[in-house]
Amino acid sequence: MSRFFCENCGSKLNENSNFCPSCGHKLQNASNKRNESEEILSLSSSSKRNIINTILFILIAMFSVSFYIVVFMLAFKWEGVINAIYEDYDGSSFVLFILLPLGYLLGIIIISKLFNSLKISKLFVKITFLTSLFMIITFTLHIIFTTFLYFNSEKAIEAVISDFPSDVGLHQGSIVEESQGVLKSKINILLINIVAAVGYITIVLSRYFRKQSLAFIPGLKSIFHQPNITKFKDVFKQLD
Repeated sequence: MSRFFCENCGSKLNENSNFCPSCGHKLQNASNKRNESEEILSLSSSSKRNIINTILFILIAMFSVSFYIVVFMLAFKWEGVINAIYEDYDGSSFVLFILLPLGYLLGIIIISKLFNSLKISKLFVKITFLTSLFMIITFTLHIIFTTFLYFNSEKAIEAVISDFPSDVGLHQGSIVEESQGVLKSKINILLINIVAAVGYITIVLSRYFRKQSLAFIPGLKSIFHQPNITKFKDVFKQLD
């Protein structure tokens, strides 16, 4: 067995001694130093995770404000969406209603892939998953209603024109064509957002099924085979 000497009295010591048996002097052996080093590294790693969590939360929260405003407008603010599409001289509705939601959903996917061990990343994945389900259901109902208006000329004019200020003039072309054009643009915007939401849900569920060693289709069948709330909750908790 290796032996060391007390730095205080010079007595021989065992390697793992914490105190000198002769003078009682506290010793700094290799085991203690290693434990202290591991504690320091652990604290340092924890601090870094907290900092990254905070930064991610701020960045995603700032971006998510715009995303949820757009989702709210598409779901509940008919007038605002129609006006934005009608007055779209510079492509603002395309950026606002299409690129922003697509960018946000893609951003959540990328961030959750890069920082999959962080709690804040998993939290936003789950929140966005629920939002995507809401988008699919709500926007599908809007498409059905908007399609009905599109094929009814009188209703199309009434739905579009009645939402405009009286001093806004129509573009060239007939009133019916202008109205149907606006409604068609809205349908396209809703369809693209539905596809994006479905894509997001597919990617997130694929990650979950991969952890369960399942292909996508068999994985879906396992979820919806004798479905119940407890099963859905278990799946939701494991999404990341």
